Amino acid sequence: MKVFDTIIIGGGAAGLVCALTAARRGLSVCVLEKNDRCGKKLSQTGNGRCNFTNSAMAYEYYHSDSPEAVKEVLDRFGWQDTVSFFEGIGIVPVFREGYCYPASGEARSFADLLTAAVIDAGAQLHMSCTVTGIETRGDAYFLTSQQTPVEPAKKKGPSGKKAAAKAARERETVDGETAAEEMFSCRNLVLAAGGAAAPKTGSAGESFLFLEKLGLPVEKPLPALVSLHLGKPYDPELFGLRLPAKTAVFADSVLLSEDTGEIQFTKEGLSGIPVMNVSSPAVRCLAAGKEVELSLNLFPEGLTGDSVYSIVKKSGAGRPVSQALTGLLPYKAAPFFLEQAGLKKSISVGGFHLSDAEEIAKTLTGLHFPVTGYADFDRAQVTSGGLLLSAIHPESCETVNYPGLFVIGEDLNCDGRCGGYNLQWAFATGHLAGSALKGTIC
Repeated sequence: MKVFDTIIIGGGAAGLVCALTAARRGLSVCVLEKNDRCGKKLSQTGNGRCNFTNSAMAYEYYHSDSPEAVKEVLDRFGWQDTVSFFEGIGIVPVFREGYCYPASGEARSFADLLTAAVIDAGAQLHMSCTVTGIETRGDAYFLTSQQTPVEPAKKKGPSGKKAAAKAARERETVDGETAAEEMFSCRNLVLAAGGAAAPKTGSAGESFLFLEKLGLPVEKPLPALVSLHLGKPYDPELFGLRLPAKTAVFADSVLLSEDTGEIQFTKEGLSGIPVMNVSSPAVRCLAAGKEVELSLNLFPEGLTGDSVYSIVKKSGAGRPVSQALTGLLPYKAAPFFLEQAGLKKSISVGGFHLSDAEEIAKTLTGLHFPVTGYADFDRAQVTSGGLLLSAIHPESCETVNYPGLFVIGEDLNCDGRCGGYNLQWAFATGHLAGSALKGTIC
């Protein structure tokens, strides 16, 4: 039995900051990480560049069951605190329009420096360690773990067989227990397993099962920051196009969220930062059985029929309108939008009227699609859902009903928009928990 003041399940962004904060206070800390290294998901964030916070920080940029709790967390540990925290371990911040990156531009080096700081502070890291059981006994928590199963090598031949044989040996039992089984005990247990998004990085939603077992309120985990699938009149032929647009989603005709920026047309529908930023409430409403609709305004600053008419009429009378519109739209998109405006794709400039131009302007500034689905957890950047914020003390992230049990990061029912907001939430909750952990070994 290995005994610690604090055991943290998950060596990701929230777990590592929690571990570093607690270890610096002199607590004995152990991090149990199922991967062979910490910060695997963190190493991939921001397309590998690690946008780790944002100076335009506001609680309104998050979805949760308690905006007040989100505000309290961010007030207690804001973006300036995050910047200072990481400057303290040698990470130089660089800002680009409010987005904050490490000067190295490398998420992997960011994660490695954070992991090294945790080790230097005296915390123990147990890698390739999968927690298989958690029990509460009085004011202590007891955990059972096993070595994370080794995936057999994909390629055929002796190497694959050797890997499979090695994994089998590691699972062999000795006196009824697995050879790699370990037991842990702690007074403080921190759940920081990272939600259910991007399961290839180790996130599988295990914390939610444990919390539900304890009878704690958990909002159903769903993918967030994902692309949305659209129904007709969406045309898969638009695949590959990128256009600036104002994107909005509605549920039962009520506006849920909106954002502006470059969207990307996919085979199933739409992606891009604006779409991902409005995806969380859209996905949750779809899961609740509501009718969800997405609207596009390709010219949010305004577009009139007169301006469309003027652009088209500058071309020769025999030229197709679809070609004349290429000063306004990509050629690939023009036929689709003509059709949505109720015009024939073959219409020529000579037969084009002001009323036609007004229909095109109306279409380009107000196209609507039914949302029929969304990408799964494999392609989600974060998790929507988790332990309700009403079940924790926001100043510490300790659960209300279970003293010594802390829940942080993506395991909480809070997800933010793109741009460093979800990492800020992870770091803030990790630091608040690490500062509140009790220091007497059970």
